Amino acid sequence: AVDCEMCKTEVGAELTRVSVLEFTLDEEERKGEVIERMDELVMPSRPILDYLTKFSGITAEMMVGVTTTLADIQGQLLDLLSPRDILVGHSLNSDLVALKLLHPRVIDTSLLYHHPKGPPFRASLKWLAQRHLKREVQTSGDAGHNSLEDAQVCVDLVKAKAKKGWSFGRFDSHQESIFARISRVGLKAGMVDYQKAIRPFLICFS
Repeated sequence: AVDCEMCKTEVGAELTRVSVLEFTLDEEERKGEVIERMDELVMPSRPILDYLTKFSGITAEMMVGVTTTLADIQGQLLDLLSPRDILVGHSLNSDLVALKLLHPRVIDTSLLYHHPKGPPFRASLKWLAQRHLKREVQTSGDAGHNSLEDAQVCVDLVKAKAKKGWSFGRFDSHQESIFARISRVGLKAGMVDYQKAIRPFLICFS
């Protein structure tokens, strides 16, 4: 499981911290132990314009003396991961873009679990932890996130899915839409929301 924190530079978001946990879904192997494989601060190649502390938890003081580069992290990850390993994360595409890496086998918890409104919405990691793990995370307010904590939540969400089955944390897409039901009985309905949220329901009004 991987989680990254970013800062802002002149080119946009760049990596400032990466955390990696190793785990197995075989509870007999290593008794389900989760091993911390990496937790590194990373100095971007360009000057930091904004540490994005309220999101990243990174401060200027933390980065003093940091010499680890993105290339260093890429080398460590390539040594650590094999093509057979499954990389887990939340909105994993953002982390892979920051790492400038591709991996053939991934699980993204933002897709593995449904948002109650359905696509294209994606549930936050904080909400998933509250709903499915009964756990409060990301509680530091303006002090920001902890990438180790977020990676652990991803681990536990995948373990919960593996234990409880594919339907856990998903909403039945075969249920009749409320709009279809209203239309079927000859009533009219209206919906007010952003265009991208309404678009999937337009077929109900055709």
